[in-house]
Amino acid sequence: MFFHLKLWYMSLIYLKFFIRFEMCLVNYSSQCTALVLTISLETGNFTKIIFKDQSHLSLAT
Repeated sequence: MFFHLKLWYMSLIYLKFFIRFEMCLVNYSSQCTALVLTISLETGNFTKIIFKDQSHLSLAT
C-alpha cells in the first residue's frame, strides 16, 4: 500500500516536472531553467535530455 502510494506520488512529481519544463520552453525564463536543472539532478534518467534542452535554451536567449 505504501509503495503504491509512493509510486503515485512520484508520477505526480514527474507530471509536474514535465509541465513545468514545457512552460519553461515557452517562457524562456532563466529562473525557470535553473529550476529545471535542479530537478534534473534528482531524476537521473532525464538528466541528459534536460542538459541538451538547457544548452538549446541558453542559445535561444
